[in-house]
Amino acid sequence: RENPESSFINGAAAINFEHSWGDGVSVLRLANEMHDDCQSALTGDRDGRTAAAYERLSFDAASKPVRDAVDAAVAAHAQRTKPLLMRAAKIQGFGKNLFKERRVPPDGTVQQAIQLAYRRAHPEAVRPVATYESASTAAFKKGRTETIRPA
Repeated sequence: RENPESSFINGAAAINFEHSWGDGVSVLRLANEMHDDCQSALTGDRDGRTAAAYERLSFDAASKPVRDAVDAAVAAHAQRTKPLLMRAAKIQGFGKNLFKERRVPPDGTVQQAIQLAYRRAHPEAVRPVATYESASTAAFKKGRTETIRPA
């Protein structure tokens, strides 16, 4: 699976991953290991090497080869997402504060809303729509993340 990592000039980094193969705890561990490795590399505490042993990588992000690669990636993304129909609606007054005021869990409420919308759109359906809710025991020895599915 692809796990694209992005690093930025200000030192920020991000990992974007499709998590059907595993859970976020594993990727968080990867991110923490990468961070620790970078920190130790900067302080010279990695494999006995010092920070001076590393050479700065310089390239021009505005150069034609980089622009061409980015343009090709944008075109490939557009081609892959062309068949998708996406709509966004902003609903005033509906957000985390509404849930907090009513003391109801936002995830579970939204999952129920998805179930209700599916049932209203497909009254002939025998089973509920598959929604996702994680149940993590990762804090415990040999723990992991499981998925709760509607029965």
